Amino acid sequence: MDKLKKHFKRIVIFIIIYILLDILTFNIMKTVYKKKEVKESLSTPKVEVTEFKTTVTNGYINGKVTNNTGAALEGKALKMDFFSKNGSNVGTKLVDLSELAADQTSDFATKFNFDNVENVAFSIINKSELNSEQMNWFNWDDIKNNKTNWIVVLCAAIALFG
Repeated sequence: MDKLKKHFKRIVIFIIIYILLDILTFNIMKTVYKKKEVKESLSTPKVEVTEFKTTVTNGYINGKVTNNTGAALEGKALKMDFFSKNGSNVGTKLVDLSELAADQTSDFATKFNFDNVENVAFSIINKSELNSEQMNWFNWDDIKNNKTNWIVVLCAAIALFG
């Protein structure tokens, strides 16, 4: 029984340390991000950026797209081209707009892993014009897929203390 209590205490301590380190790491990483301003945006459909922050090697952008075209956007995507200080394109991300009806607003959020991003340019493209490699731009760094795998954490705790 004492052995079981000892293992239980170790697991609880591991979980507490893990959570504290996760919170500290998150807060430290948030201070590294620098706020950026978008120089140009789209007016049709209307693109509003609510948050655009970068580090040297990555960043994220959050915003809203309002369909003010008067018709549903069928087969369209919002293309975001990211540029460095010297104006070279360092990467591209896409947001699917195919389900955006007339006068409807949709939020978007994307993370990117591009170096030295200074600005972003928005454009609307037809999804039918994309090749198979470009179709992957929809899925890379998707925030919805960024979840903690608690099974891996549990297995690590068992391996460490078990």
